[in-house]
Amino acid sequence: MQPGQPYGHPGPGAVPPPNFGQPYQAKYHASVGKDPADSAATASLIIGIIGLVLGLFYAGMILGIIAIAQGKKAKALGYRGGKATAGIVMGIIAIVLCVLIIISMYI
Repeated sequence: MQPGQPYGHPGPGAVPPPNFGQPYQAKYHASVGKDPADSAATASLIIGIIGLVLGLFYAGMILGIIAIAQGKKAKALGYRGGKATAGIVMGIIAIVLCVLIIISMYI
């Protein structure tokens, strides 16, 4: 082997780089294990918004119930932000809107 070859043996007395031969370890990212309370609050908010949009149909009532359930779940898990409360409120509004539309259709 010629001296100075890039992939040759480094020679006697050469020091290998740090962590040479160690398996690769991925760095831990905080976003990997999200808080389940935050996820439930976000789900409540999104489902509440969709329930308001679909309040003209029967889906508004179903989505309103789901939004309320997810918001209460987030609060039970210790979530203290406003997303869960907003999801609960929008779920209630979606249910009331859907009931009012159903009543107005049959009167």
